[in-house]
This record gives sequence, C-alpha cells and structure tokens, in this order.
Amino acid sequence: MSTITKKLAIFLILTTASYYLNTLTVSLYYGVHFLFGSIPLIILLKKLGVWPAFIGAIIAQSYTIFIWSHPYALFIFSLEILFIGYFFKDKLSNLIIRDALYWLLLGGPLVFVFYGSFLNFGLEGTILVALKDTMNGLVNVWVAEFVYFLFVFIANVWKSKYSSMYTMREVVSYLSSGVLLVLSFTLVMLIGYYEQTKDRSQLSITAEDKLSEVNRFYQNWFTETQEEHNDVLNNLEEAAPNPQNIDTYLEGLTTSSSATSLAVVDTLDSSMYMFDEGGNQLSLQSEIDGIEGALETRHSLSEVEAFILDPLRPQEIMVSLISEDDQVIFSNNPRAESGARYPYNSEAKVLQTMESGQVIAYQTDVPAMQMWKQSIYKMTSESLTDAGAFFVVGAAFTPFIDYQLMNQALAIVLAVVILTLIIGELLTDRLLKRFESLSNTTSEVVEALPDISREIELPRSIIYEFETLSVNFQAIVNEWQQKYMATHEMNEELQEKKKQLEQSQQKMEYMAHYDALTGLPNRRKFNKTLDEIMAIEDNRFGLLFIDLDHFKSINDRYGHEVGDQVLQQVSTKLESADLNGESFRLSGDEFTVILHPLVNEEKMHEESTTILNHIQEPFLIDGQKVHVNLSIGMAIYPDHTTDKEELIRLADHAMYKSKKKGRNQISW
Repeated sequence: MSTITKKLAIFLILTTASYYLNTLTVSLYYGVHFLFGSIPLIILLKKLGVWPAFIGAIIAQSYTIFIWSHPYALFIFSLEILFIGYFFKDKLSNLIIRDALYWLLLGGPLVFVFYGSFLNFGLEGTILVALKDTMNGLVNVWVAEFVYFLFVFIANVWKSKYSSMYTMREVVSYLSSGVLLVLSFTLVMLIGYYEQTKDRSQLSITAEDKLSEVNRFYQNWFTETQEEHNDVLNNLEEAAPNPQNIDTYLEGLTTSSSATSLAVVDTLDSSMYMFDEGGNQLSLQSEIDGIEGALETRHSLSEVEAFILDPLRPQEIMVSLISEDDQVIFSNNPRAESGARYPYNSEAKVLQTMESGQVIAYQTDVPAMQMWKQSIYKMTSESLTDAGAFFVVGAAFTPFIDYQLMNQALAIVLAVVILTLIIGELLTDRLLKRFESLSNTTSEVVEALPDISREIELPRSIIYEFETLSVNFQAIVNEWQQKYMATHEMNEELQEKKKQLEQSQQKMEYMAHYDALTGLPNRRKFNKTLDEIMAIEDNRFGLLFIDLDHFKSINDRYGHEVGDQVLQQVSTKLESADLNGESFRLSGDEFTVILHPLVNEEKMHEESTTILNHIQEPFLIDGQKVHVNLSIGMAIYPDHTTDKEELIRLADHAMYKSKKKGRNQISW
C-alpha cells in the first residue's frame, strides 16, 4: 500500500469515527451533552497534520447543520482543530493548554456571539454552553493524546521497535493533567447527575402533590354533591308528592340546594354520573321509589374550577380535568380548550419517561436546551369515582432547571483545572529544567566522542535523585577524560610514527621506481608500465629507444659531473618536449619513450623528430657548451610484435641501426 493510500485510509477512518462519536453523547444537564467527536480529529491532527484534520472536522461536524438547524457548532469546533494545530505550536507543545487558550480567546467569545445573540439562549444558558464546551474540549484532547500514545506503544511493541516518543516534560504534564481532568470530569458529571436527580424528584413531588390535592378536593366536592343528591332523593321519596306537583316541590328544594337544577326525567341513563356536553356541569341520576322516572340533579363545576385553577400560574402548573371520552371539562393549559378533545402528545416530543409521568416539549424546532427549558412534566390520575373523569397535571420544568448552580460548579472546576495546568506547567519547567539540561549535556558528550578533551561541567540540582545522577555522571566523564587524554597522547605518538613509516615507504617506493639522478621513471617502472599498457585489449602504442651519441667522450673530456648534468638536462628536454607519452631512463645514457596512444607511423616519426630537434641545441654547463646527439630506434605494438621482450629487442636493434647510419638518426 502506497503512502498516499495509507494517509487517505487514515483520514477516512478517523473522520468517520469522529462523525459517529458525535452522535454518542453523555448528558451533563438538561439538553447539555458532552460530545466526543473531536477525539479522532485530534489523533488525525497528530498523524497527518493540521489541514487534513481541519477538513475532517468540517466533514464530521457538518451533521450539526441538519440536526440543530444552525452552522455555529460546525464553525466553533472546526476552528478549534485549526487553532490548536496551527497557533502557538512552537511555544506550547502541550495540546491541552493550547486548547484551553482557544476556548479562552476564541471559543468562549464565539459561543456568546452565536448562542447568546443569535439563538437567544439567555445569559445563564450561554455561560453553561461555553463552560461545558471548554471542559469538553480539554477532556477530548487528553483522551486523544492517551489513545494515540496507546496506539503507538502497541504498534511499537508489535514490531519489537522501541524508541522514545515523549519527553519527561510531556509525560509528567499529560499524566498530571489527565488525572486532574478525569477527576474534574467525574466531579462535574456527578454534580449534574445529582442536580438532575434532585430536580426530577422535586418536580415529581410537586406534580404528585398537586395531583393529589386536586383529586382530594374533587373527591370531597363529589362526595358532598352526591350526599346532597341523595338528600333530595330521600326528601322526594318521603314526601311522595303528586306527579303533577313534583316540579313545584323540586323548585322549593332548589333554594336549599347547591344544584343548579333539579328535575325528574323519564329515563335513566346508563351512567349515574355524567358531564353535560358543555362540560361545565355534572349530572347525577337516581331512580325514585314510588314515582315513575329518575331524579336528575345538575351541579356546576365552576367552584371546583375556581378552587383548582385560580391559585395556579399556567407557566408553572397546568391542570386539566378530562372526561372519559377525552373531552376537556376545564383546564388552564393554553393548548387545551374546554369542550374540545385533549391534545395529549400528538404535537409534542417526549424528552424523558419517568416513573409516574413523562417530560414533553411542544416546541420541537429549537435546540435541546431550550426544549428542556420549555418542557412540562405531565402526570395523569386514575379515573375519578364513577364519573369517568380524570386529571392531567403538568408541571413546568423551568423553575427546577438551575443553570446558575451548574455554571458555578463548572466555573470553579474549570478555574481550578486551568490554573492547575498553568501552575503545573511552570513547576514542571522548574523541576525538569535541570533534568533536561543534564540530558542535553549527556547528548553533547556523546556527540563529542571520541574527542572529549574539553572540560564538561554537568548541571546540579537540589533534588536528590537528579543531583546523584549528575554527580555520578560527572565522575564517569572525568574518568573518561583522564583515560581519553592518556589514550589520545599515545594515539598521537602512534600516528606520528605511522606518518614517518608512510613517508619512508613512499620514499622507498619512489626510489624503487624512479631514477635518483634524473627523476625519470626507471627500468622497473618502465617494465610495469609496459605490462599495464599491453594488458589493454586492442591497444596500439609506440616504443622509442634513445641512446646518447659519444657520451663516453663527454665523460672523458669534461668529467663525470658534467656527464651527470648532461643526463639531467636530456631528461628535462624529454619532459618538456610535449610528447604524447612517458619518458624513462633505463641505465647510463639509455632512455625510452612510450608513445601512447599511437595514431600512426607518421605521428611516431614526427614525435621522434621533435626529440632530435629539441636536443640539438648545445647545453651550457659551467660556462661550457656541450653538444649532444641522439640515436633513436622505433618499434610499434602490435604491428611489429605482440611480445614485450621482442618489442624491446626490436626497438633496441633499430637504435643501433641509427648509430651505424652515422648517429643522430631515426630508424625502424
């Protein structure tokens, strides 16, 4: 798999993980959740760099536009990745502190702008979001660092590869901040859980108390109404009035009864207790002994309604009396009209189901925090007596949501966390500065090996372990320096002797291959060079044998010192003749020239003529002019022969041929 393919796979895996982790939330408070989608993005930042992580953040956070119907979370959380990956990276290696700086400098103010001004969360709600996001960001960065460390550690162990990944400063910083953040996160979650449990308990008690109160009042009123109905029935049965006078008799009883009307009806309904169609009166019917028909008394519910609803504020408690056919008898719920069907949850969203009721929100197109703030805890009573009615009590959640308490808890915890991180970073810097200095000094010592002659002083510390380490290492360095200096002096002496030996070897090598008088290569060098040239395949070269004419006469006439000077000047002339080859002195007055490479015979003859012309000018030696002539013999390899000895013999024979021809000649 190529590098680009691996990086693309890492990008897709971590971005997808971020997307799905954003859907897994942990509730802190009502509608306020911790999200963990930035954990894979921090790992992506450490693995591939800031820009891939920033692009991944935009992709992973894009779902919030569709869920929350606003782009603010996408903007804030994507900018968080860009900030901690790009800003202060040279001055602050600790990502947790960089993230804290982001929320203090940019993230928090942006939450106030977007959530406070645009979404109208209110001051306390906006503060809660800002504090929660800050805590959420710090925890996510630490978890990402921990997961990345585990991943790299396991990968290295799997590959049996062990290398340092973190400095002591980073380890101490991340361990201390990790313990602090885990404890702080746990504390905040416990506070949120405790507050929510307490709020739900208080809300449930409030709703249950109100439901019990209205049930009790209604039951008492119903009992009194039933007793009054029975009294009228008993009076009617005892008086046994003439059927024609029943209405008049009942009118007389009306003045002493709370019933709105008393009447004898022809037929008895299936239910003894029922509400009229308007829902504002309760009808009670009973058979009359001795009289054909049934007694019907109607009782107004206005007293019940006034007692139950008048003390209530609809923003806090809503009570509805519902008939068995779901008709609203009376209610202070703005969504429940008297005489109409009760709306129940058809237009609402159930946020939570509790033991004895449900938390519902009617406005569902707002963020979760606002839904909870506008939500209602609804409880339904059992059917009341034989009338087939029941109460629905709704308690508003708003009085029980205490953003201020959560803000105080989060603010205190975050202040402690951030201050502790800063103080811990400063203390870590002070405590580990000497340790880092010791580490750097030891690295310098290793880099200086083996040249460790300069004096090295290791840093000291008030911490016992660091001081012991420094003192012991200083002793090792001092001992090493002493041994090194002794070894260094011995090594310098050996190097000097080695140098002298090499110079002697070079001198011996020179003496073995070069003529001491003229400085030209000698016979040994000539044979070696000839073998090397002949070893080259398809090679062609020319060989000149040169002998000084009447050299013995020069020695006899001018002396051997002049003869030696003549040989030296001949050598100089050969070297300066600009020949396409190399000159050698074989012995006495014999010289050779190897012309290589050789173009043709004409070129070889031309080179030989150049030598003759170069030597014809007289030599001036000690004020005397000495005339020197040469005899030259030529042979070509491989034209004349491919054997070295034969080639030398042919060139030598040609040289003697030149002497026989009168000297100062060139011959084949």
